[in-house]
Amino acid sequence: MNCQLTVDRAARLFDAVHQEKRLADDLHYEFTQAIIDLDRKVKQLEDVLSTLHSCAEATDETDLKRTQAFKANCEIIEKAIKRLRDEHDLVMDRRAKVSKIIEDLIQAIAHAKGRLVSCNNTRNQSYTELFKKGVPKNQLASTIEISTSMLEKESMQASELLADIRLAWEPEQYLVNDPSKEAAAALILRARSHIIEKMGRQVPTDGIFLIRPSASQANKLVLSVLHGERVSHCLIGQTPQVFYKCLDSRLLAQMNGISGLGI
Repeated sequence: MNCQLTVDRAARLFDAVHQEKRLADDLHYEFTQAIIDLDRKVKQLEDVLSTLHSCAEATDETDLKRTQAFKANCEIIEKAIKRLRDEHDLVMDRRAKVSKIIEDLIQAIAHAKGRLVSCNNTRNQSYTELFKKGVPKNQLASTIEISTSMLEKESMQASELLADIRLAWEPEQYLVNDPSKEAAAALILRARSHIIEKMGRQVPTDGIFLIRPSASQANKLVLSVLHGERVSHCLIGQTPQVFYKCLDSRLLAQMNGISGLGI
């Protein structure tokens, strides 16, 4: 399931960054067209201003009324040209910022494509091995359906956070040296507070966990995990398939459906 979920997540992010690129390209095009339009308007007003200046020079200086009218009209046109040039500079600045965003998105697309290809290769390799072991195709199809359903409930922020976490399950990277329950709970609650501070209370924090040595049993590990307002603890053991499992069935039932986020 992890392989399929990782592929689906990578595809989701690949599509999302492409959509961002399309929106940025559209915005860049709109700014470019606005600049062309502003240049055209400035040129037209400059032609009008040149004509007014020529008319003013050809007017008899003793005709004060006509002279003042030309002068007033010239001032109006000059102010209009200045406004258009100021707007032109503003749009140019905005287009430059969008250009930089597009450059960043091009790099993001390359990264997203590499991630998707890598995840696809890993998934295909895993499925090939499962086929060799006799896993039926309908079971794999069911896994794909479950993965799709899980991803629908996952926020884009969570997808971005989880996308580049290594697929391999290596408990050592989550291991905390302090064996006490109190210290584990304090670390988990501190992590929850940090997430709420950075991302707001709307972001779910269930599933924050760490792995620590057991205080009572030598060479045993304990999983400490947040569920609701409570930090629960249970021994974990290693199966022949090299995956760690929770030895407390009650806690395992509580954790069903929680996406883990290690400290």
